[in-house]
Amino acid sequence: MHNIAVMIGPGAVWMFLYKEEAGALKVLEDFENAEPDTIIQIKDDFGTTGRVRKTAVHGILYEDIQRTALSGIERSLHTARTNARLQQMANTDPTLKMAAMMNGPNMVSPSFHPGGHPGGRQ
Repeated sequence: MHNIAVMIGPGAVWMFLYKEEAGALKVLEDFENAEPDTIIQIKDDFGTTGRVRKTAVHGILYEDIQRTALSGIERSLHTARTNARLQQMANTDPTLKMAAMMNGPNMVSPSFHPGGHPGGRQ
């Protein structure tokens, strides 16, 4: 799947979705080749149609949705690896180890409940 986002004015974006890359690339080509005052018609594979004057367009964004999804997964994996590395480094940090031995369990840990019951009830 391939997405074309057409930015029209401040904050206005039209989205067009295509099953094949060729459809999305044709929209880019149509904008590239159009004269400045031309009205361009865009029709996607899912029933969305728009007409816009080329001079009204502030920008066009092309997106390969499958690859974008993969980039989100890669970012999440990177965050998870970073958090795991943080935990490893924290576990071996002498200052943090000393603070944990001196202070005992954290007061905000999930297992701490005043009076032995959640919410402090007795």
